[in-house]
Amino acid sequence: MSIILKNKRQSKGLTQAQLSDMLNISVRTYQYIEKGERKPSCDVVIKLQALFNQPIDCLLEQAVDTKTL
Repeated sequence: MSIILKNKRQSKGLTQAQLSDMLNISVRTYQYIEKGERKPSCDVVIKLQALFNQPIDCLLEQAVDTKTL
């Protein structure tokens, strides 16, 4: 998810601070999510889907841990 998020954010011309504000989360929390160090909550994923007009499964593509499947 981290590569997808970073690319989507940059393509919209948004900073991490701007996007975190839109998601109602702290900048640090967003940074953890974008780096792949933390998984986003369902609410955040839904907001990201709406902001980027992207299907949720596309946003989650890299967030799925295949080791647990």
